[in-house]
Amino acid sequence: MKRSIVYNTFIQPICLWDRSPDLGPIVGKFGTFEGAERRSEARRLICKKRSVHYNVSRRESVLSSPSWPSIPVIV
Repeated sequence: MKRSIVYNTFIQPICLWDRSPDLGPIVGKFGTFEGAERRSEARRLICKKRSVHYNVSRRESVLSSPSWPSIPVIV
């Protein structure tokens, strides 16, 4: 990251995937990425919370899909 993170009531630590090789238990379930969009418009800083909801798929299914590369998540 370019900057240090300062935790407060709006920014909290998160749990990250432990990279277990067995993804079977989560394939077909829905997950969420949470984050913030930061941009500057008309000399003021705008920060907006963003969420992306996705269906967890196997890598082979995603790579063989006609929608690839528009599918944003590969596990």
